[in-house]
Amino acid sequence: MLCFYSIEVMAKIKSYSGKIPKRILDHYVLYKLDGELIIREISGFTTKELLHSAKYANCRKNASEFGRVSRACKGIRVALAGVLPKKNLAVVNALTKHMRSLLVYDTEHVRGERTLATALAQPEGLRLWKGYSFNPMTAVRFQYTVEDHQLKLSNITLPEEVSWVGFRVHAVGYNWDTLEGKLHSGGWHFEQQVNAGLSYGLPKVEAEYHNILYVLELQFFEEKEGAFLPVRTEEKGVWVVEYW
Repeated sequence: MLCFYSIEVMAKIKSYSGKIPKRILDHYVLYKLDGELIIREISGFTTKELLHSAKYANCRKNASEFGRVSRACKGIRVALAGVLPKKNLAVVNALTKHMRSLLVYDTEHVRGERTLATALAQPEGLRLWKGYSFNPMTAVRFQYTVEDHQLKLSNITLPEEVSWVGFRVHAVGYNWDTLEGKLHSGGWHFEQQVNAGLSYGLPKVEAEYHNILYVLELQFFEEKEGAFLPVRTEEKGVWVVEYW
């Protein structure tokens, strides 16, 4: 026996005896919440409706695009696995959010079929991809230009207590069809004075890739007995500096 208040959408059951059914008359569902027994009118959507109903068409389109963006972002992160901060959920979430925001610049495909490759081929999408910081934890700021296959850095702002900083430039040949990339890395350059500006060559990549992502890595170091040891690794900076 169940005794409860009048039901509109949801109600608490005040007293009951015997076995509690999971459903009543195929219209209401019963479940426990914070130690209390709740009865609620069945609502929401079914899996069949989600897959086929016209009213959930936008949900299906959003899910399709989100899946493609997530896989593309994973491909980029895998290619940069030795460069990006390790096991940092903020890096994962920030990249996915940023790349999803760029889909609006794909004006060639209808919603649900938009792609990052097309979005990044547009001037505004490309502009918002260049300069992207993979690590939200870094506080380093700088300006840069890319000319004649040279990356030139200026106005670099570093924490006062940093004694050495290392720079390295990477190139990722990326295939937007297979969502896979191959990493090509330049050597480390260690600097103490960064006020005068710095210049580094971009790594060369095989011509087989249609798109190449150039990435700058910046890491803090300390010198001990002639060796450079990385410090404050959670603050390392990784930025997109060019995309062809």
